[in-house]
Amino acid sequence: MTRRIHIIINPASGENDLILNTLNDGLHDGDIEWDVTVTHEQGDGTRLARKAIERGDVDILAVYGGDGTLGEVAAALAGTDLPMMPFAGGTGNAFARSVDIPLELAKAVSILSDKDSYTIEAFDTCRVNDEYVFIVGGATGMVANTFSGPSRKTKDEMGMMAYPMALLQEMLDSKPLEYHLTIDDEEVTVSGVSCLVSNSGPFNLMGLSVMEKSDPRDGKVDVYMIEGDKAGMLLSALVDMTSINLPAKGVPHWRAEQVRIDCIPSEAGKFFFDGGITLDLPVDIRVDPASLRVVKPHKARLQAV
Repeated sequence: MTRRIHIIINPASGENDLILNTLNDGLHDGDIEWDVTVTHEQGDGTRLARKAIERGDVDILAVYGGDGTLGEVAAALAGTDLPMMPFAGGTGNAFARSVDIPLELAKAVSILSDKDSYTIEAFDTCRVNDEYVFIVGGATGMVANTFSGPSRKTKDEMGMMAYPMALLQEMLDSKPLEYHLTIDDEEVTVSGVSCLVSNSGPFNLMGLSVMEKSDPRDGKVDVYMIEGDKAGMLLSALVDMTSINLPAKGVPHWRAEQVRIDCIPSEAGKFFFDGGITLDLPVDIRVDPASLRVVKPHKARLQAV
């Protein structure tokens, strides 16, 4: 039976790779019919994914882009039967890493080309203010500014190294805020320079793991608060190029199905998530369990590539 694969491409992602050539080389044989659409501006991932759903003849929706593009597509696919195949086309590619997708496009395409090489699993998504969706995670304060700061040009030129200078500057500029968190039914007030929320991962900062791996199938998010006296750990990890486990360092950690984040004053707080969207505080986050079907390589096939 012919498999119909639609591919959404963010042309601003990647490193000037020959995307179409690689797709054609990997998908031209066998039982596959494929076509592509291209994003041009923020929100196109959601719009194009909805069109693919409306077509009714797409078996798999593949996405070449960063976590922001994947999050946009997930916003449309959540709650539907259409599975998503992520292709790593961004700077950090946190979600592709979390579901074991090879970062090299040709290897990822080779998995998709063989229907016996993958399975489809259901993953959690997270609703923000009942309007937006993220699949990886988000942050406020110092970490949010670190990820949102570098320009597209800077990231194209420096790759993952675009973030260290941003982090160093934020560590100089950031001041603790008083955060008011609602963790399910628990009210928490705590001072900190950054609140982190993780759905899948580990949460990575410039390739360094800064917390335990979150399970995107457990119906909960992990919430961390980096207090002012703990911020130096991130700099030390950056200098030494060593990963750290924040909970083991005494960083406050909660797990929840619903989270509300606010701070005083509210206008001082922003929530940045999945590499693309920034919202003013307060924000309300709710886990939508097993709402996104994702193509995931079989372990044996993964070892072969």
